Amino acid sequence: MEFMDEKIASLQKQAQMARKYNQLKKDEYEEVIEEEEIKELTQEEVTLAIKDGALEQNGENLIFESKSCFEGKVIIPMLKDFFDEYEENDISYCWNKKQVLSVLLSKTEFQEDIDNIDNFKEKAKNFLKEKSMYIEFSDEEKQEYKNYTKYIITSRMPTALDYIYQYIVYIDLETECISMLFTCLEKDKKQWEKIIIGISDLIEINEGDKENNE
Repeated sequence: MEFMDEKIASLQKQAQMARKYNQLKKDEYEEVIEEEEIKELTQEEVTLAIKDGALEQNGENLIFESKSCFEGKVIIPMLKDFFDEYEENDISYCWNKKQVLSVLLSKTEFQEDIDNIDNFKEKAKNFLKEKSMYIEFSDEEKQEYKNYTKYIITSRMPTALDYIYQYIVYIDLETECISMLFTCLEKDKKQWEKIIIGISDLIEINEGDKENNE
């Protein structure tokens, strides 16, 4: 009888050890899965994927196609079969998916020369003020090219729905100016920021190459 008790106790101990082992393996597996899920692509990886025409994000396969604008002066990679609305005319192109992402490419209304990024911000503020719109600028960047200058500014703007995040690209071609405005809800900034930057980095202007031969 004592032998049977020892045998049962041994089996119970083995079963307990097996349960602990299985739970440990389960925890390790879930940890690996969690790490894989939260792994983010770098900006370089996102930009390269856009250039190649396809990007997988949050289980969704985003397709990009090359769009020629303003008679070939501007060429950009743009999301394909994604937007709800699209409009174009002689001076602008507009892509929009309501409450998700919008992109406006246009020949800017600024007619005066832009000397520096502060000059550009001041003109932008005045332009928006005329339309009773308030904007908060955050990051800024200036890129010099042989035949033009590119200014990049990020900002946020309050709306009835939520703050919206804006990524503004302004290209001074001396004889004319091209601007590109990306907009999404600020709460979705993390989802779209790298895609927006990738598209911006891949804009082609048929007015010369970057000084550093990027």
